[in-house]
Amino acid sequence: LDPLRTLARQAEEIGRGHLNQRIVLNRTDEIGGLALSFNNMAEKLREARKQEEERLRRAERMSDAALANLYDPVIVTDAQGRIVHLNKTAEGLFGAAARVAGTPIGQVISDKRIVEAVDRAIHQESVSAAEDEAGFIPLTVGETKRTYRLRTTPMRDDESSLLGAVVVLEDITHLRELDRLKTEFIGVASHELRTPVTSLQLSVQLLQEEAVGALTPEQREIVSAQKEDLQRLERMMSDLLDITRLEAGVTPPRMEIVAPSILIKAAVAAVSTQAEKQGVALTMETPPVRTVRADAGQIHRVLLNLLNNAIRHTPSGGSVTVRVARADKQVLFEVRDTGSGIPADYLAHVFDRFVQVPGATRGGAGLGLSIAKNIIEAHGGTITAISEPGQGSALQFSLPVAD
Repeated sequence: LDPLRTLARQAEEIGRGHLNQRIVLNRTDEIGGLALSFNNMAEKLREARKQEEERLRRAERMSDAALANLYDPVIVTDAQGRIVHLNKTAEGLFGAAARVAGTPIGQVISDKRIVEAVDRAIHQESVSAAEDEAGFIPLTVGETKRTYRLRTTPMRDDESSLLGAVVVLEDITHLRELDRLKTEFIGVASHELRTPVTSLQLSVQLLQEEAVGALTPEQREIVSAQKEDLQRLERMMSDLLDITRLEAGVTPPRMEIVAPSILIKAAVAAVSTQAEKQGVALTMETPPVRTVRADAGQIHRVLLNLLNNAIRHTPSGGSVTVRVARADKQVLFEVRDTGSGIPADYLAHVFDRFVQVPGATRGGAGLGLSIAKNIIEAHGGTITAISEPGQGSALQFSLPVAD
């Protein structure tokens, strides 16, 4: 039995992964044949392991090379928020990876938004991918100021255990510059067009008043159409100027303490005649809530825009409801209609500039909701759209309470 015990013991070693073991039995019988089979098996396993290790090393080298040469800065941390890896671009911003490895990210990166995003990814396992100004990180590279969009996500293994967090800083400097040039062009063009448009409006008014002679009915119809088009053009230019000023911070809100019910009642009174003409029921729900800090004129404009849109897109016999409610440390305003609703493809883009929903918007340049979004965000609030086609729409925005 000694040869069998030796065979069993060495087979167990091979089973534990010690593939360099060889079973040495100087026998030519069945037991010797079994030992030879084990040795052949171990040799094949060693070769398979060697190939697999080479494949893994090659994949790791490719992964490391791809990460190291990525154009955007990449930061990897462990589950305690300590820096594990920086690619070459990130090293140009935050220092050599070898020097900062193992250091808490808050001691290496001064921007609190990056540190907080990593903290959320680790402790709340939430992704940070803001598309607005909240996600834009300005950093200085040498003597050049660049803007990055922050992307942070938790990192897990195959068993979903948290390993750490990955931060990607997408360089959007050129996009920001293009956006600035576009906004500047829109502002200049709108301003320069105001003088000729005003002149044309004066000419149309003189024609309507027959200051230069009587008009035939056909001529009156043409002049009336010209006047409507000029008024639409003037509104568009005014909106363009307003949105460029809002984005540039030229017209910041002038805050005051105001009751939400006063804001709603003033806006409803301004559009009640329009709602009555269109056969749309207009109702208010204004329970007692806390006061808010807001620019009454700018919030009045937001409410007018939302109410006008709701009334315009609600058929006769429908209803529009404007209500206010307390939500934690904010006050929530809502304008809900029973119109045709917003298609799902457009719901995420209704606050973008120049976006018009096909078959729904009549008139305008698609700037009203973009202006409203700028105003609400300047107040420290948020604005969202909720809709289902055929079920109406609800536009909601929040404002912080006065305290």
